[in-house]
Formats: sequence, C-alpha cells, structure tokens
Amino acid sequence: MTTNELHTLILSLDLSPSETITPSHYFSRSDETLSEAESTQPSAPSVMSPSARRKTETEETETILGKGGMGIVMLGKQDLPKRDVAIKKLSNKSALYQRALLQESHIMGALGHPNIVPVHEVHVDELGSAEMIMKRIDGKTLTNIVNGTAQKGDALKEVLQILLSVCHALEFAHSKTIVHRDIKADNI
Repeated sequence: MTTNELHTLILSLDLSPSETITPSHYFSRSDETLSEAESTQPSAPSVMSPSARRKTETEETETILGKGGMGIVMLGKQDLPKRDVAIKKLSNKSALYQRALLQESHIMGALGHPNIVPVHEVHVDELGSAEMIMKRIDGKTLTNIVNGTAQKGDALKEVLQILLSVCHALEFAHSKTIVHRDIKADNI
C-alpha cells in the first residue's frame, strides 16, 4: 500500500461519535456475515455470551507519562483486560491533528513488531476528538539512561543494545514504507 493510498484510507474512515476501533477492525467488521469458507474455520471459544459482551472501559488518571509537540500521554486504567495503558491525547483538537492521530494509530496498529509499541484501541468521542490507547511501557527513556554522560563497560553495552533494538524497529517500519519523523532519545 502506498502512502497516498493509506492517506486516502484514513481520510475515508467514517467514524461515528464514540466509536472504538480495535485491531480486529483492520480485517473484518463484527456486523458482517461470515462467508461459507470462513464459517468452516475453527473459532476460539467464547467466554461470554454475545449478550453479556461489553465495550472495554478505559479510565484516565492524573499521571502524565510524557508530553510532545502533538499532545500528551496519560496513564490509564483498563478494566477488561485489567491493565495499565498509555493514553495519547491531542493538545490541539483541530481536524488536521485529529486526522494525524488517526493515521498514526492505524500505522502503528498495523506494524506488529516487538520494538514498536502496540495500539490497543482508538476512541473517538461525541465531539470527534480522538485518543489512542497503547501498551504502557515501564522504564526510562534513553535520555534518562545516558543522562548526558559518556557510557562505559556494561552501561555502554546496554545503550548499544537499546540502539540496536531501535534500528530493528526502524528497519521493519522502513520495509513497510513507513518513516518515523521524530526519532530522539526522549522517544526511546
């Protein structure tokens, strides 16, 4: 898929207020009927009846995990499954930034790689404001690890291992014609 095709796809999304996009939406919609071939495939057992299923609730806390030029990342608590998540919200709610966040979430959601943060969901509220729900990554940034000092011995090996992981993620993204335009120690 070319960048223009991806951009067209993102802009053509008809997201209704309060709609949640999950990774399964990339491949099928829950309201579509299964074809005969698909219906013969074994399915995973359901732990809840369809009438008992509900949307996952994510509650934002007051804890700021990070800030950037586009927005802020807050700590969130998800109830199903029970876990901490990172919630990326926009500081500028313009349509341009909303489309950029949706595009970022679709790109990240499609890049399954161990060194790329997974996107769990995207929420769009009644006003059309989007937020991206991602895996929370505990730890320090590369800026905090290096702390402005020269690294030696085991500390240098740790930094080189981190940089190698970043190179693997970038190589993977580049193989999918995706370019990350904000690589810096604060984002690693």
